[in-house]
Amino acid sequence: MHIKGFDVERKAFTYLMEGTVDWPSVVSALQETGFDDYVTAELPVDKANPLGRLREISSDMDRILAMGS
Repeated sequence: MHIKGFDVERKAFTYLMEGTVDWPSVVSALQETGFDDYVTAELPVDKANPLGRLREISSDMDRILAMGS
């Protein structure tokens, strides 16, 4: 599954924690369906600080996935 942020008001993709996605509801729905497979972020990397941005994406994904625990 690919995940990305989205802002409904701006009608634009965002970084994971910057949009209007209701992550707790998304994680709950995934758990209800029994989803247990790969999750990958589909986001751009900051060319000026690629490693830092990757760490932030990883941290955001950890926070999102923990919302179902």
